[in-house]
Amino acid sequence: MVNRASERRNVDRCMQNNLNCDPTRLSAAEAVEVASEHKRKNLQNCLDGTALCDPTLLTESQAQAVATAKRARNLKDCLDGSPRCEPLLLSTSEVKVVSVQNHRRNLENCLAAALKCDPSLLSPEQLKPVTAARIQRNVEACLLGGATCDPLLIPRADQARVTAARKARNLENCMNGYFSTCELSLLTGPEIASVTAAQKERPLNRAK
Repeated sequence: MVNRASERRNVDRCMQNNLNCDPTRLSAAEAVEVASEHKRKNLQNCLDGTALCDPTLLTESQAQAVATAKRARNLKDCLDGSPRCEPLLLSTSEVKVVSVQNHRRNLENCLAAALKCDPSLLSPEQLKPVTAARIQRNVEACLLGGATCDPLLIPRADQARVTAARKARNLENCMNGYFSTCELSLLTGPEIASVTAAQKERPLNRAK
């Protein structure tokens, strides 16, 4: 029983390519069993596209199955925009499908202002919503006083509220004594009076 258990452990080690495998202890039937397991694992590695695949161990039908799996895996990579995509492996019909998906993904990237956006791939129809999204993002940045605000991109319909937001933000900075970001030229007469009064009160408040 002990010897049999030891033999079985050796078979298992050989199946797992364990360094402690002793192939000289395998019987003919066990050697066939181990070889069969190695071929099964190799087939799975080839189907999965791992570096452990040894194509020389594949039968003709297995090689065909592996080639089919590789093409399917490549198509998925191309559809996902993966750098692993190999365009030369795509069929004519697959190239069309991948192209449609690439343009759709590019449109999404451009709408989101992602770095992967390629404006040259946009059609005139796609360019319209992308431009509208860019203008809207700019308006929001201007309303918040963001550093990315481009005044030249503000539509006429939004200029009044952007200007109002800027003046309100400026007044708050002036009232709070943040004079490095306070533009006195934007203040009205009554606002200047309020800022002056607030400035006079600040030393008194600090003294308390």
